[in-house]
Parts: sequence; structure tokens; C-alpha cells
Amino acid sequence: QIFVAMAGPFNMGAVTLLSVVWFAESERTTATAIAQVSNGMGATVAYLNPLWLVTSPVDMPNLFYFGLALAVLPLLGALVYLPARPPRFPSAAAEAAAACAGGPREVGR
Repeated sequence: QIFVAMAGPFNMGAVTLLSVVWFAESERTTATAIAQVSNGMGATVAYLNPLWLVTSPVDMPNLFYFGLALAVLPLLGALVYLPARPPRFPSAAAEAAAACAGGPREVGR
């Protein structure tokens, strides 16, 4: 539990960075809220999975395979589809974040 607790701020902080880089200022609050609610919904799904996936000890591997699929499929989708940054900066804050990270000032260079 200690390692999970230490990872929490990194996961939750990544949501705001994602919102700054990918969304305009008028869309940031909604994007951040959806991502935070999705985090809670993921935990809910994780706690409810054993109720219908594991009816006997023999079914225990099904729980692990389902959890693996829930983790790997979105990861593969993000690796295949998601570019490193949007085609153009949606806001001045996104441009400043790219400049602070040492990225190019213009996307596409």
C-alpha cells in the first residue's frame, strides 16, 4: 500500500499536465474532471470484478487476465494512436510547458 500511495500524486499530477498540453483553456476543467472521475471508476471496476469473474478458486486466473486486458489494451491503443503532442498548441500555457520541457517552440520541427 505504501508504493501505491507514493504513486498516487504522480498519476493525479499527470492529469493536469495532460490537460494543459492537449486542451484549450476553456476545455481544461472538463478534461481534468473526466480524467479524475475515470480514475475513481477504474478503482470501482477493479473492486467489482471479483464478484462476477471469480465464482470458485479455479476461476481466479480469469480475474488476472481481465485486469491485464484492461491495462494492456488502452496502453497499446495509446502507443499506436496518440502522438507525442498535438499538431498545434491549444494555449499559451501548452507552449510554455513545451518550452520548459526543452521541446521545440513550434510543433512539427
